[in-house]
Amino acid sequence: MPRKRLATIVTLVAALFVGLAVVEFGLRLFLLGSLRLHDAATRTALIAAHPKLGWVLKPDLALTIQTLDYIAPMRTNSKGLRDRERDYAKPEGVFRILILGDSFMQASQVPYEASLPALLEEALGHGGVEVINMGVQAYGTAQELIYMQEEGLKYAPDLALLAFYAQNDIRNNARALEELLWGPEAFSCWARPYASCRAASPDLAFAFPNHQRVVEYIAAEEAKRAQDAANRSPWARLCTPYVMKHLLAAHTTRRERPPYDPHVVYGVFQELEEQPSALSEALHSLPLLPLLLPLEACNSENS
Repeated sequence: MPRKRLATIVTLVAALFVGLAVVEFGLRLFLLGSLRLHDAATRTALIAAHPKLGWVLKPDLALTIQTLDYIAPMRTNSKGLRDRERDYAKPEGVFRILILGDSFMQASQVPYEASLPALLEEALGHGGVEVINMGVQAYGTAQELIYMQEEGLKYAPDLALLAFYAQNDIRNNARALEELLWGPEAFSCWARPYASCRAASPDLAFAFPNHQRVVEYIAAEEAKRAQDAANRSPWARLCTPYVMKHLLAAHTTRRERPPYDPHVVYGVFQELEEQPSALSEALHSLPLLPLLLPLEACNSENS
């Protein structure tokens, strides 16, 4: 092969690699804001099993969550709250607010300082008011009630706010509804507690998750994640194929209804003719906190 032709081929190959490198670095800077790629943390990377709640956020967690849509540090304090460190004992002269909720309050997509509880505390003034973030991903109101009873009351709050999300907080209260959407073997279905009203009684009856199964599931998922990371080739760390895969998935979901589509999420209610008690059970379990936990009585117990 003539040297001139060989030089041309080498130049073309080098130009191709340089071009791909420019595209790769450009995508990282434009879409992710950094040349460094962090793993997108899975749901189980953030949680630990709990015998009553099903799962809680891991304490002293420190990692970075990165997707095509956002990059944010995810940290928890020693008590497993996505919040700054808080003592159970309330400082003298402080008005303390608890906010319970799901992933909207946990707010993993933004830094803690940009979450609603942190912004509310800043808006209400430093020192005189504390706003404690007790949001946990995928929680329903039954879990939030138990969390308030088990942990929230230790902070002797003056006010508790329930961040209610109408899309799934109804469904989370009835296993029959969860199974209609996700199937009986979905983690979010069998791993959570459920509450139902007892006849002629203001008390709720709780059905708690299988704690050992939750422990084993989280351990298996984390072992699989670690194995996948160990076996990952250097090519899997490239941003370009990641973006191409994301665009392909977005194109596919335009033709098929994704699981978060309103027709899918609320479509389960159309099937309730076969589950006549499920919706009633869910709705009757909704006003858990205001009915069962008047804070005046709770504070008197903690004083």
